[in-house]
Formats: sequence, C-alpha cells, structure tokens
Amino acid sequence: MALYEFDEEGESRFYRLELDGPRVKVSWGLVGTSGASRVIECGSEAEARAEYQRLELKRREAGYRLVHNERAPHDRDADRRGAVGLALPLSPNPRLSFRHTRRNAFVWLEANGSHLLMAEGTIGQEASASLQKEHCSSAADALKKRDRKVAILLAQGYQFTEIDATRPGPRVQRRPVALQQNSALEAAVRASPDEANWLALEEWLIAQDDPRAELVHQERAGDLRAAALTRGRLLKLLLGPKAERVSLLLAETSWRAGFLRGCRVTLPEQRALDALAELVHLPAASLLEALDVCEFCGDEAGRAIETLCAAPLAGGLRSLALGASYGSMSIRGELDSLSRLSRLKFYSPTDLFHAQGLEQLESLWLMPATREGLRALFVPASLGALRHVLLDARKLDAAGDPLQEQELAGLLHGSAAPRLEKLEVLWAGDEAVRSLLAAIESTPLLRRLRALSFGGELVPPDRRPLAFSHLETLRLPPGLSGGAAP
Repeated sequence: MALYEFDEEGESRFYRLELDGPRVKVSWGLVGTSGASRVIECGSEAEARAEYQRLELKRREAGYRLVHNERAPHDRDADRRGAVGLALPLSPNPRLSFRHTRRNAFVWLEANGSHLLMAEGTIGQEASASLQKEHCSSAADALKKRDRKVAILLAQGYQFTEIDATRPGPRVQRRPVALQQNSALEAAVRASPDEANWLALEEWLIAQDDPRAELVHQERAGDLRAAALTRGRLLKLLLGPKAERVSLLLAETSWRAGFLRGCRVTLPEQRALDALAELVHLPAASLLEALDVCEFCGDEAGRAIETLCAAPLAGGLRSLALGASYGSMSIRGELDSLSRLSRLKFYSPTDLFHAQGLEQLESLWLMPATREGLRALFVPASLGALRHVLLDARKLDAAGDPLQEQELAGLLHGSAAPRLEKLEVLWAGDEAVRSLLAAIESTPLLRRLRALSFGGELVPPDRRPLAFSHLETLRLPPGLSGGAAP
C-alpha cells in the first residue's frame, strides 16, 4: 500500500493505492474523513502493476508526498534512520549528523536538490570545517549517495546524533526558494524557440542554481521519470499556490526546463475567464507555444483572447485552439497581438473576421457560424502565408444555408491565400460539393493544390477527372466518388 498526502490552503488531502492481484484499489479525500474509493479492474496482475505505477507517478507530479509505502524493502539501518526521522521534524533538506567518540570525529551529510553536501572534522571544530559539494545527476541520485554514505559511516562505528543540528557549522548557500527570471533570454525564446535560445536559457538557470536547473540536468540525461517527480516537488513554484487545482485543468502537457511548451486547458464552469487569466500569468506558462482552451461560453471568446494577448506568452504563441462549450464565437480584432500564430483552430461554431494578426497563419481549422463571417475573412491579401484550410460546414448545412462558391472566392481565385496547398471542406452536402468542384476546376487554385478533400473515400488516380489527376490526395463523399472519373 502507498499513502500520499498533499497540503494546500490549510486542507490536507490523502490518496491511497493498494494492489490486489489484477485490481487496484484507490481511496482519496480529506485527511480525517473516510473519503471516497473505487476499484480498477485490470486484465492481469502485470496490467494492474502498470496502472498502480501510472497513478503513483500522476500523484507525485501533482505535488503529493509519499508518507507510507508497504512495498519498500526493509533493512535494520533504514528502519532505525526512519524511526529517527519520524520522531523529529524535518526541513526540506535535512542535515544528518554523526559522531565517532573514540576518533573524536564528526561528519554531517545533506542532500540538497541535485547536490550532496558534506563536512567532516574534529568534534568542537564544526564551524571551521570545509564544505564538500558533489554534483549528482538528480535529486534522487543525491539521496541514494547520501544513504550509501550513511551506511558506510554506521559500519565504521559512527553514531547517528541528530537531524538539522543547531550547532554552528559551515555556511551553506541554500538553493533559492523562488524562481529566477531573465526577461531578455525568455523574450529570445518567445521570438525564436530554436535550440540555441533554449540552451542559452538553460545554461543561465544552471549558473543561477535556479530550482529548475535540476530539471535541465534530468531532461538532458533522458531521465523523464525523475524530471516528472521533480516537477511534482516544485509544483507550487511552477503553478502557484493553487498548484493542485491548476494541475487538474491541464492535460496533454509538454515541458522543458520547468516551462510549459504545450497544453490543453479545460476551464471550470464557474469563473472560467478568471481561471484562464490566473493560468496564463504563471511562471511556467510564459513560454507556451501551443495552447488548446475549451469549455467556456461562446460569447466570452473575445475576452478569452484578450486575456491571452495581455499575458507574457502572447509574443511566443504559435498554435491556438479554442472551443466553446455552448454558443457561437465571434472573433474580430482580438487576435492582433498574437502576431506569431501559425496554426489556428476553432472546433465550435465561429465567425472569424479578418484581423491583422493573421498574416503569419499557415493552418486554419474553422467551423463557420454564418456565411457572413467567411465573406469577411477571405478578403484579398489577408492570409498570405496560409497553406492549409479546413472548413467544417455542418453548422451551415444544418441551418439550411449551405456553403457556396461566393464565400470562398478569395481562396479559389488566390487573392486571399496565394500559397494555399491543401483544402478540406467537411460535412458539406452533395450539391455544395458538386458546385465547389466545378468552381475549383476553373480557378487558378487548382494548379497550386496538392490535396483536396470533401471527406469520405480516397479516389484513386485512375478514377479522377483529368483536371484533378495531379493531386496527391483527393477525397470525395461516397455518393460522388463513384462518378469521379470522366
């Protein structure tokens, strides 16, 4: 059985895991209550162990600390050290002190992040002893080396005396409890997130002995599990004092050096925009490149984008996806500050009117709410970098107002998107597809297209009309694909 606890805003929560053959029993709630529980049925004991380990890792990433583990191996020295640890209060980096009376010698050890600190000398001269500092690959590695040295000291006859000794000793420069910030280096990453700029920022974190330096070492060593555990320990620094609640809003996260590079955010039903504002101003979010935000009201879309534009991440955001839980969205000039966007996706009905911030856009996924929005979007020279467009026409088709050639004139004649290579139109009716195919065949767009899709079946080259034979991909609805050949 593994028992974890988490303290936040005066509340203590517990999370208990038990492995029972092919089942994993999970219990959780506030400390002092019976809480809730459930049983996860797995196909085998091996699958149950894998699920157990997955849940363990997830709790640690969320900042929970392990307080009991029946699966851990026991030995006499470890039990004795554990008993002392339970009897005395521990600091975040406890210092273990030992004495050898016959030799008149002392030794103390401290695992401080990814460093092992040690001092030794004659009893009574602790204040003048020189500090030894050994760099380890991770915090877990520092703890292992500390425990190995403890075992050696006990075997040599040293006696364990105390934890966090109050005797004066060598001054130790503690790891900063706050994250350091270099605005210039972070701005460089936002402007160009290439490897050189990231390495410059990481080297600066290491030189400053920033808490995230440990993550840099672990990620460079490829130890992603250790990095996940370290993020769990640093969670309140990265995600603020409400770290546990914020982490529940995040999914599909990707990290580097303690910074989120991409994530999906599911906003709460109550005060959704307040939660979004709090999230995008966190230290970990300042270098976000890809963001997916969902579950807000459609008429709040403009304010949601304004919230993003006011955050530090605005200068580096390359990919943005928005989806309202209900209602349609209307986006006008709110995107102007997101000048580096290259990918934009709306997976709920949206009217996107042209904005100056779209000149760098390369991929657009849009479910038009009305035909008016399309006419206002595809205007001459508005989307010069656009290479891929996906239009989900189900809203228009359901309203009995199917997509027509006029709305796409800017695309078809090349005046709005002269670099367009891939066009997808989904959920359009057969009549609309026939009309658009005829229009595309007689426009300059066809010569530039490499892929054209209206959903449905892949049409082989020998069954295509001659005008479409050069396309790498052509997909048509089932009712039309059979008659695609001339």
